[in-house]
This record gives sequence, C-alpha cells and structure tokens, in this order.
Amino acid sequence: MQWVFRAPEDWERADVDAAAHRALLVVEAPAYADDAYAGLYPLSLSARTQVLKGRLNSGEVIGCFRDLCDPRHSVRTLYFHTRFSTNTEPHPTMAQPFRLTAHNGELNTDRKNRLSDEALARARAWSIVRPPGQSDSSRLDQTLQSRVFDDGLDL
Repeated sequence: MQWVFRAPEDWERADVDAAAHRALLVVEAPAYADDAYAGLYPLSLSARTQVLKGRLNSGEVIGCFRDLCDPRHSVRTLYFHTRFSTNTEPHPTMAQPFRLTAHNGELNTDRKNRLSDEALARARAWSIVRPPGQSDSSRLDQTLQSRVFDDGLDL
C-alpha cells in the first residue's frame, strides 16, 4: 500500500521530513503492539524517498511499479536489492527497508546498535517500539532515522 500526502505550500522540506518522521512513529507504536498488524513494517514515510517492495527480478521493477513511468514522477536515483534475507528464512518482511541507507552484506554491529539505542532511550526516559522479529537492516534503518530526526545528526 502506498500513501501520498501533500504538505502546506509554505513548509520547508525539513519541516515535511520532520512531520513525516513523527507520523511514522505514530503509525508504528500501536501497530507493533497489536498482533493484527504482524509483519507490518512501513518502508518509508518521507518527502525525499519512495521505497517500493516486491519480489521481483531487476528487469521487472519498472513494469511492476507503473508510477515510475509517469512523466510527472521524478526519479534521480533508483536502487534495488535483488535478494531477500541471506541468513534467515526468505520472506518479504525481511527485505532491506532502504529508509535511509542500503548495504550489501550482513551487519555485524546489530548488537551494538540495539545497546546504544536502549541506553539513549533510558537516558531520555523514552520507550523504543520495534516490530518483533525484525531484520538487522530494519534495526539499523530505525537507528539512523532516530539519530537524524531525534538528534539532528546528518548522515
């Protein structure tokens, strides 16, 4: 499912990105706690990035996502990942999310990322809401998103 939002004309791109980040957190918090939404992982809610997901070969991407052929659609760069979960049961929910980053390989920093996130959350009296069974790529993506939007860091 894809949602499209329109921001007020006078908003800067940073305002739109911050509002999208807050909206994403509002969607995730109840969804990850409710079994009815098991497997839900919003790929992106962004003014800059459109993330599409499908079990496709590289030559099928453009044909499957017809909006990419629309002349009003502007694409500067297109990345795709052709494998699903190299070290787990292949399943679309384990595909790389690509919210803010893409990588080619298994992450060996997953435990450190989780410990760092938990320490920051405790220091701020925040709670971390994460989907059960998420991939290391998803956790890294969420960590980066938090550092960018919550801490104001630049990638």
